[in-house]
Amino acid sequence: MTSPRLGLHRLTDENETDVERLLHQYGKKPSFPLRILREKEIDETVRSLRRNVFCRVLVSEGDVLGAVVAGKSAWDSNHFGFGIGKIRRVVVSDALKRQHAVRAREALIESCMKWMKQNQVKCLIARADLDNVEDILAYDKNDFQLADVLVIFHRDVEAPNPALDSPPSESATIRPSRPEDVGTLMEIARASFAKDHFHRDPNFPQDKSDELFARWIHNSCHGSATTVLVAAEKNQEPCGFIACKTEQLEREPKYGVIDLIAVSPLSQGRGIGTQLVTEAVRWFAANVESIFVGTQANNIPSIRTYEKVGFRLLDTQLTLHKWF
Repeated sequence: MTSPRLGLHRLTDENETDVERLLHQYGKKPSFPLRILREKEIDETVRSLRRNVFCRVLVSEGDVLGAVVAGKSAWDSNHFGFGIGKIRRVVVSDALKRQHAVRAREALIESCMKWMKQNQVKCLIARADLDNVEDILAYDKNDFQLADVLVIFHRDVEAPNPALDSPPSESATIRPSRPEDVGTLMEIARASFAKDHFHRDPNFPQDKSDELFARWIHNSCHGSATTVLVAAEKNQEPCGFIACKTEQLEREPKYGVIDLIAVSPLSQGRGIGTQLVTEAVRWFAANVESIFVGTQANNIPSIRTYEKVGFRLLDTQLTLHKWF
């Protein structure tokens, strides 16, 4: 079988519309509610095309058959002190047969890696759907290494909450966060995360990875989250938190995202995580129709908590790192 003649080109105004069409074509495949996640990714990618990011398109006889959109992450790079890049999306037209689609993805990723090295990126991060064999093969050919497996759960706010049938002992009071809580919440965050792709990759300094989550909850308390709920002991000292966001896509109802959750190591095993998620679902019920949350596949306690409160597995993604 003859391989199609493919060429890599810089994105221009002339083919930007074709890239958007490819992205939206990809987004139409999944069913609701997975479509919300896909459309969110597509919306972010389309908006990034209008900013100063890396984009290459794969063209054959004037037709755009694929594209890669990526960029250097200013926040992560500044935090860790070296260049970190992220691939936002690699998409290839269904018109390409499988072996050609894999090679097309390889070529797009190779061009992205070349740009990253030229722009002093030390680590390139990508995500691939577990069921997208072509993406996984292309990343493997370019020597990306598995950093973690992300599992995404979904829940309709009106779905039954099995946890309410046998509620945990009320070992903490759940309330909105207060300005004086922030320092304690940052300490909880520093001590609570070890399974994410930064902590699992020894090339990232442990203390910097800890501090990333401390800054995350700090920013959540200062406006990046819609609300932060706190689990407090009888003395009102925080022992856990959950950061909640509401988001909305065009032509879609609002949906909720559990952005970050942690319980102090000294307070774990007492049902506080279930309390926090249950109260978050109650809060979301007045604001959204659906809720999404992601965690690592090896974080069994978190997975059990979400399932206990009525969440169901929706999607699985591989987090991949490429070091230069």
